[in-house]
Amino acid sequence: MQIGDPDFDKLCLGLLGSRSAGVVPACSLAGYKGAITLSCTPFNRSAWTCSSEYNSALLLAILSLLKAGSIFEEWDSLTSQISTYLINNLYQIVGDGFKSPSLEALTSHWFNSCSEVKQSTRSLFRAHVERLSEKQACDIVDEGRYRLPSVQPESLKDAPHSATALVVVGHVAAEYYSSIPTEVLAIELCSVGFHVWQHYVDAVNVLRALFELATTYKKEGTGAAPSSRSAVGPQARSAVLRIASMNTPLFMTTLTMDIANPKSVEHRRSAMQLAVFVIRKKPLVFYPNLTRLVEAVIKSLDPNIAANRETFMDPAVEILGHVIRT
Repeated sequence: MQIGDPDFDKLCLGLLGSRSAGVVPACSLAGYKGAITLSCTPFNRSAWTCSSEYNSALLLAILSLLKAGSIFEEWDSLTSQISTYLINNLYQIVGDGFKSPSLEALTSHWFNSCSEVKQSTRSLFRAHVERLSEKQACDIVDEGRYRLPSVQPESLKDAPHSATALVVVGHVAAEYYSSIPTEVLAIELCSVGFHVWQHYVDAVNVLRALFELATTYKKEGTGAAPSSRSAVGPQARSAVLRIASMNTPLFMTTLTMDIANPKSVEHRRSAMQLAVFVIRKKPLVFYPNLTRLVEAVIKSLDPNIAANRETFMDPAVEILGHVIRT
């Protein structure tokens, strides 16, 4: 499996034990029930400059075969090295005109029942996303956001193109959240799909991160010139409201814990600010849990810790005042 690169050819020589005839696998783009059909053709750099979809299928075929070969102990190290080398260096070996794998094409194998194909898909996808420039990442997110399920009519929410956009936009936004002006998409994904994500992630930490974004960006926006990230605070507060309605027990447990027994002063301050906000917007969320909220607020005014009592007196009084009026 030679491609004219000395380092890569040396790895292949170590794997195969003898020099090959200078061929690499090529694959068709379609197959029965998603199968990948292989044939052998001489390596040709120009073949990698024709189509992103073709390159996606070809690389996925090669990486999946290497992953399958790694089950043999004597091949494990070399197959891993070859895979890593291909993923990270092929675009440099081919040079100008190399067509990067299509993220959309790769997502069709995201949940493939074959673990080798699934793992290879995600490795290839992740490597491509990490090589994107900030502009390329922004373009992908801006284009894909309009195909997200949340903005589709009911009849198209489960359509394949919506699922593809969700995977692509979600991963790109998560990787480049600090530079993408549309980072609010990541927050939207957290809130809209929270009933799904909560079973696979640390839901309490996700909620706490939203608490921080909802209050931190509110402060930054006060008296400051509008910025590309000015929508983060409102979007985070909207996400908190949605999750508070969707999973009230989790919201109340996290909120009261951060008020009564916070990890830091900032955690408590954020939680108390959020409590005021939610009471104003969705007071019924607190109705079955008023006792827990009041107990947590009163505990924050522990007379034995004078500094904390002074710091949190005003927000505590504001919360209690809203509770009484509501």
